[in-house]
Amino acid sequence: MLSSKARTLSFKRIHTLTDEEAYAEFVALRFAENNGEPFCPKCGGTHLYHVSTRRRWKCANKSCGAAFSATSGTIFQDRKLPYRDLLLLVAHFVIEPKGISAIRISELLEISYKSAFVILHKLREVVTAHQSSFRLSGEVEIDALHCGGYVKPGTDNPSRRNRRRLNRNKEKAKVVMVARERSGRSRAFMVSHESKMPDILPDVVEDGSFIFSDSFSGSSKIGARFQAFRVNHSKQYADGWISTNHAESFFSRLRRVELGTHHKIAGPYTLYYANDACWREDNRRVDSATRYSRVLALAGSHPVSRQWKGYWQRRNEAA
Repeated sequence: MLSSKARTLSFKRIHTLTDEEAYAEFVALRFAENNGEPFCPKCGGTHLYHVSTRRRWKCANKSCGAAFSATSGTIFQDRKLPYRDLLLLVAHFVIEPKGISAIRISELLEISYKSAFVILHKLREVVTAHQSSFRLSGEVEIDALHCGGYVKPGTDNPSRRNRRRLNRNKEKAKVVMVARERSGRSRAFMVSHESKMPDILPDVVEDGSFIFSDSFSGSSKIGARFQAFRVNHSKQYADGWISTNHAESFFSRLRRVELGTHHKIAGPYTLYYANDACWREDNRRVDSATRYSRVLALAGSHPVSRQWKGYWQRRNEAA
């Protein structure tokens, strides 16, 4: 593992790891909550039999007796990538400030696009679960972003439609909501309409917090439970300390993630990409080595993905 003095993630170090060294590092991070010592994921027991020839353990508890490996019961269960490539993939995932595309990962690690696509989405599922595990407090800014539903104009001049008068395709249009503490944490959500934002806030923000928003439809409902402050963007960007600049800056970077890195974000996966951007925003001042360790620890404690396991076999959920 990296020492406390090594604050920058070293790709050269991971590249030079042998298979056994990569496995040992993965095990240490997978069981970080127990100081790197394996424990049974089923019953939590630490009395184990080690099957060294298969890199597996068996729980010595007679009422359990579960056999498991370093990836059993985690987001990486049934993976076929070598441990060194798995560590490299996580390293590339955390090091990029605006994310990394599956096609780029497939080129860097010389793996198939399908493998890179699924594992990256598994990591986004991990950080989404982490971002959804806490509630915000203090001064919280909220805002919404309308995305998707673009209607393309006609190709020939006589039948070309005026884009300024085109309505979005409501079936494909998505509304991404972000709630962000000033100089703190952030969370993203999907709502059917921005007027639904006040209904979600009690589940996201602690009571007694200060809410800052623009004058969207339904913003008047926020004052029923929180101390609300609104700024009218048709007249001004900010009114003293009342603004939504932190939320606006998040959406600016989310657009850069979409246009500069992925080029297109499919509607069903919009929330995963938004929470991925939230995680990067919250950890932008954390050194890369710490981000690397945190993501591997989170992935080790996250259960098997019911959405992404067997994705290319066209199974909606794992059996």
